[in-house]
Amino acid sequence: MERTTKDLETPSGHKVVVKEYLTAREMMPILKTATPTPTPGENIDKALKMMELAIVSVDGVKENCIETIQDFPLGDYIFLTKAIADLSNFQKTKS
Repeated sequence: MERTTKDLETPSGHKVVVKEYLTAREMMPILKTATPTPTPGENIDKALKMMELAIVSVDGVKENCIETIQDFPLGDYIFLTKAIADLSNFQKTKS
């Protein structure tokens, strides 16, 4: 079964389609490498990996999404980081 998605619009107007949630199978490799006091670099790597897993398309294009969003204005990037971090909140995921 294909996972449902939701549409996000960044502050500058980019259309980003993301999966509605991340699965435990997707999150386990990220969680296994987590450290009690992550460095800024570790946090960036974790955020990029989560975005890679969650983003389906950017402005209708499915290829190179991670590269594309890194060229967005910083406000858009932060907006997407927060929205995708919410997907890993297991209390909010559907059963």
